[in-house]
Amino acid sequence: MSFRIALIATLVSCSVTAQPAPFPTAPNDTGKSFMVSATNPYVTSTGYSILKQGGNAVDAMVAMQLVMSVVEPDMTGIGGGTFALYYDNKAKSFTAYDGRDEAPSSATPDMFLDKDGKAISRDNILGPRSVAIPGTLKLLQHTHDKHGKLDWKQLVQPAIDYAENGYSMNSYTYDIVVREQTRLIHDPEIKALYWKVIPSAQRALI
Repeated sequence: MSFRIALIATLVSCSVTAQPAPFPTAPNDTGKSFMVSATNPYVTSTGYSILKQGGNAVDAMVAMQLVMSVVEPDMTGIGGGTFALYYDNKAKSFTAYDGRDEAPSSATPDMFLDKDGKAISRDNILGPRSVAIPGTLKLLQHTHDKHGKLDWKQLVQPAIDYAENGYSMNSYTYDIVVREQTRLIHDPEIKALYWKVIPSAQRALI
């Protein structure tokens, strides 16, 4: 119970200053100049802002992916892999970019099986051995070099702002943190990010 109170208090304290940049919210499936779409309002507003600043679709995609890595780390991140499909309207052609993460050279087909050939427990799978070689950041950099307009620094800044100033965690991410708290709390970096110790006197007032 104390964990829930501490986490909720942290989210409330962040939500006052951490708000997505304003963007149209009325349902609409058309756009005269551009459109952006994402599952998170912080990400959507970032893409909208980048396009309003004169960026193109690739600029918006890069900035949105980086913000998504901050505000929904349970769903995506620069430590994983991704694909991108680019459409050149002038040439009327598609280009597919493969930034999927790859298994390290030391990986083997049976690395997650026990001596009897059965899958090992989830607790034994999670950890350094289950981490692949990331490809997302390389894909973002490569597609930006080929098609982007705005400076890379400008595209990274929204993610930096949310990481430094905070944001309101959505319910899905919160549920995952609560569900996995027994395991996550042992990671010092994750504990520093999501667990805020509140003195007992303050907890009594919540």
